Amino acid sequence: MYSRDNIASLTSPSPTLQRSPDPPKGLAGFGPFMAEDNMIALSLWHELGLKHAMTSDVALDFIGSLTIQGYISRRVRWLRVRKKMTLPATIAEPFTESLVCGLYGSWAIARLIGASRPAIFLLHMLVWLFVDLRVKGALETNVKNAGPPTDLPTFLAAWAAREVLALPIWMYAMIGDEVTWRGNRYKILASGEAVRLAAA
Repeated sequence: MYSRDNIASLTSPSPTLQRSPDPPKGLAGFGPFMAEDNMIALSLWHELGLKHAMTSDVALDFIGSLTIQGYISRRVRWLRVRKKMTLPATIAEPFTESLVCGLYGSWAIARLIGASRPAIFLLHMLVWLFVDLRVKGALETNVKNAGPPTDLPTFLAAWAAREVLALPIWMYAMIGDEVTWRGNRYKILASGEAVRLAAA
């Protein structure tokens, strides 16, 4: 939640808009960014010196039903936006994913104590799944009008697909700068701005 008055006082962080004779202030100054919420938060922090706080409330972000291709496109889009805004964190992302963590973790533990790598990896994945199931349950309990709980077989299939696809999606996202958003193609600049490309 941001104060409307605070946002109205912000200058645009967009290099493109800053070159114009009369750069817009407020919300209009964040129009060139796909991750405008992140840019607003950074401006509130750096320009106005305001601090952020987390609440215990859960916000429901309903994006509707996605095909597998739609899911992949969404993940690629946000990875390509994020790598222009915070490259070190984006590079480190695969090392926070279950399969990569499990592989290097099971290798390290096996080297230290001589245990079975497959057994350690399987235990790791079961614990990871258990934690995700607990988060799912907490979200379904704490969000009003979230709809009926997802049945377990559907959740397990979606969970497994997400974990298996994470690294290939990341690798694909890292080799390009173009994204598709609402049927239009954009190039993500080093500043994080999105420039619309001409239709092919």
